[in-house]
Amino acid sequence: MRDFPEGSTDATIRGWKLGNLEKVLIRQVETSSELVVRGERCSDGHVLRFWYRDSSPLGYRDLTSTPVPNEVLDTMGDSVLHFDAFEQRSPAIEADHPGYMLFTSAGDWQINVWDLSGRYLGATVLRVAPQP
Repeated sequence: MRDFPEGSTDATIRGWKLGNLEKVLIRQVETSSELVVRGERCSDGHVLRFWYRDSSPLGYRDLTSTPVPNEVLDTMGDSVLHFDAFEQRSPAIEADHPGYMLFTSAGDWQINVWDLSGRYLGATVLRVAPQP
């Protein structure tokens, strides 16, 4: 996930506002098989939804003008992401996946990754903070 300095151990999304869609780039940098990605709020396991599609969420509406109710965020997009296999080459390339994570509250959110055989590959925690 990118929005953080290279090598940073602080994955905090700052300035989050209730009802706003948070753009988060997912970048594949190492060779991998097809991947499955899921997320959940650390405090209670509430499912995180994603919008990593070709179309814009909510059509062409200004995504920052009017807050989106949590009831809508909880049904938009996908609860599971699938990414195609990726092969690293020389010179190095990266596969970028721009999209939105639909956070419904501030706090810590865990992002988990598996391969298609169900082997757990790892996790990261994103902290969502309302202050800048």
